[in-house]
Amino acid sequence: ECPMGHYCRGGSHRREPCTCAPGSYCPAGWNGTTDGDPLEGITCERGMFCPGNDALPQPCTASPGNYCPRGSGSGAGAPCPVGHWCAGNKALPELCTCLPGFYCPQQSSDTHGIKCPQGSVCLGGSNGLNPCPAEPGSSCPEGTSEVVTCPQGFFCTGGAAPKLPCEEVSKGNFCPEGTDHMAGEPCPLGFFCSGGIADKQACEAGPGRFCPIGGGSAEGALCPVGSFCQGEQAAPVECTDTEPGSYCKRSEEHTSELQSLTSSR
Repeated sequence: ECPMGHYCRGGSHRREPCTCAPGSYCPAGWNGTTDGDPLEGITCERGMFCPGNDALPQPCTASPGNYCPRGSGSGAGAPCPVGHWCAGNKALPELCTCLPGFYCPQQSSDTHGIKCPQGSVCLGGSNGLNPCPAEPGSSCPEGTSEVVTCPQGFFCTGGAAPKLPCEEVSKGNFCPEGTDHMAGEPCPLGFFCSGGIADKQACEAGPGRFCPIGGGSAEGALCPVGSFCQGEQAAPVECTDTEPGSYCKRSEEHTSELQSLTSSR
């Protein structure tokens, strides 16, 4: 039988060194039926590399994160594919077993993977990167396996865009959870908002004052004429039950009480 690394034409011909290309080799019994130079040989098996010509298949010498696929012509091999990890040398790729929020990128050398980058979602295991499907008001932060609502103090435009701080929000506005634009939202009734990334704060108004929508002061504003205000987070109450001869006076000190109106004759 013709030895490995050679081809034998048969008859009175002597065996000759194989002339196949890197990534192939001539197995034992190869008869060299292919015309031309180099002869084709057969493809090198996975976990091995074949320098070509009359060289025999050699065990892969790839470093961790690489492997020798079928047809390798170099011991350095090729990068491990996404969703797999490779121990190096003769070892073949194995499926990644990382947790949700992680993935195994190309050339991974262990099964734990790395954190999912911002702007993508990673389901874990052998799954690769997935584009972030976030709608405005949500985002995909680093290390996530699902879309996340934009946190208070930030705005999110959706897609792969990162969350951004509401640094330029004016006084009287704030960015609640799920904000999708940099201007934020008006401060709600009963609260005051100092602007920027700060959250809304409970109104500190005293009796006769209240915090209106869009308010930016802790002390609030004077109670409007025709209403009375108990202070703090309470909303103005219309004076509908006043008796004849009394009214709600607009006064910083006394708007929390019904005022008597006495006429002199």
